[in-house]
Amino acid sequence: MCIRDRDQLTWSPDGQLLVCAQDKDYWMAVWNVRTGQRCPMLRGHKNGGNECAFAKSGNVLVSTGWDGIARFWHPLNRDELLISEGKRCQFHDDGSLTLYTSRRATTWKLHESRECKIFIAADRNLGSNRFSDCVFLGTHGLLAVTRLDGLRIWDIETNREVAFLPIDDADSVAYDAISSSLFTKGKGGVLQWRVDFDPQNDSWQIGPPRQLIETTRGQAGPDNLAVAPNATKLATVVGAHQLAVVDFGAADTVNRLGKQRNVWTVALNPEGSRVVSTPSFGRGVKVWDANTGELIRDLWPESFGASVSYNPQGTHLAVCGATGLSLIHISEPTRHTS
Repeated sequence: MCIRDRDQLTWSPDGQLLVCAQDKDYWMAVWNVRTGQRCPMLRGHKNGGNECAFAKSGNVLVSTGWDGIARFWHPLNRDELLISEGKRCQFHDDGSLTLYTSRRATTWKLHESRECKIFIAADRNLGSNRFSDCVFLGTHGLLAVTRLDGLRIWDIETNREVAFLPIDDADSVAYDAISSSLFTKGKGGVLQWRVDFDPQNDSWQIGPPRQLIETTRGQAGPDNLAVAPNATKLATVVGAHQLAVVDFGAADTVNRLGKQRNVWTVALNPEGSRVVSTPSFGRGVKVWDANTGELIRDLWPESFGASVSYNPQGTHLAVCGATGLSLIHISEPTRHTS
């Protein structure tokens, strides 16, 4: 088995299964982390760019690829449950699923039983302006999508566009339910937008924006803006090489970390104390102290860029790249490679 750069890693909600979606070989490998055994391969996509996501129960896995096909799987026994259209996929807090093509988004509701029943709830025409990132505002029932001309927000139930935020070259978006805030990254830097509902006027109030970091345009990617699950910090890239962390618990202090060329992906652990960064082109997976900016570990400095993902419990870090797929136990100094 050969694992390459840009292969995507996805954890099941309980942290027991780890999926590696191959960008070039069009298949997905599923590991049982507890036993260390690999489950049967999931095959079927005819093109690369595979992306996958688990339902909240962990019993359904959805994969998409550049072939424009979304496939629904039982992750353990390799049963293919359904095929639909989709190049990207995202499960939301309420258990619904959104499948994206280049021009539209379709929201699904899954009812899991012995028979998998799927109901199409709504269809959203996104137009010819391609999206780059998306996030579901689970507490509000809204869907936010970044595009070249800005951020568009839809009400999932009514299929109504409720807001448009004109952000030049918006490439990343994140949402924090604790502060009820959207975070966007574009030409104007990293902005925070408060999200509130006005029941008297039956309307949404988005913003006004508050600038957290003034960025210079550099390496852009949908995975270089991350908010810690406990809402204490936000990590991003300033330009192409400079990492930065916003500390919400210290009056929004911006901590500049060290530099890494062509950063593509940043990730924060659940406690918000560690930042992991990987390059789109180049070598090295680095772990930083989010409070001091100190480089803690340089993982595989000889390896080309990789994908990284913390499990929901924050106990393991999965890294895949040219050297293979590795699972690192956070409390141990050694890595375990499959």
